[in-house]
Parts: sequence; C-alpha cells; structure tokens
Amino acid sequence: MKTEKMFAGLNKEEWGEALKDQNEYLQKEYGYSIDAEAVDAAVMNENAEEAAQFMAFMARSLKDGLSAQDETVLSAIQKHIACLRRTMEIDAAGFAAQSRFFLTDDFHRSMLEGQQTGLNYYLCIAADHLAARETE
Repeated sequence: MKTEKMFAGLNKEEWGEALKDQNEYLQKEYGYSIDAEAVDAAVMNENAEEAAQFMAFMARSLKDGLSAQDETVLSAIQKHIACLRRTMEIDAAGFAAQSRFFLTDDFHRSMLEGQQTGLNYYLCIAADHLAARETE
C-alpha cells in the first residue's frame, strides 16, 4: 500500500485489510486477534501517521549517529508515548518492555529492521534509558 494512500486516510474495511497479515500472525503466534469491528478509522489514521513520523525520526537519528541517550531522541519517545496514551495505558517502563518484546518477535523485528538496520535495537536501548531515567 502506498504511504500517500494510507495517510489520505483509510476507511474501516481498508484498515481491516491493512492489518490482515499482522492479525493472522498474532492469532498464530499468540492466540490474540485484533477486533476489526472495533477499529476506529479516524483514530487509526491519526495514530499511523504519528507512528510513521516517529519511526522515521528514530531511523534518521540512528543513521545520523545520534546517541540513544540524546535528549532529542528521548523527547521524541516521550511524545510518542503521549500519543500512544490516547488509546492505551502505557508509560516509559511499558514502552521499554514493548520495545524489548519487539526484539524477540519476528513480525515486529522484521518490520523495524526493514526500515533501518539496527532500528529495533536502537529503539530498545533508548526506551530502556528513558524508563530508567524516569524511575530515578
């Protein structure tokens, strides 16, 4: 699917199709299913655009050699967590745990590493640093 189409906004059926592979993977590996009927297309469109911008920033930061502890990186993660909070309960520690999970999950690791080699590990290290800093 073209990025321009995705951010022009998908409808509920298009989101169901876009999430099909991930949903099948989650069902097979974890016995979990995304409820396509519960998808709010407007919220999904907004979240997808924010997530894409966040991941592009993280990939660029890695490629440009920014430390995973750089304040701009940590600030971007904080902003991303704030966006995630619109649809789920999550804090820096939860985001760090999610990032560690992505290291072990084939689907998510491939998705992140496909954007930029090393991105999964960079994100995990940065998230762990932020979580540790916020618990001090």
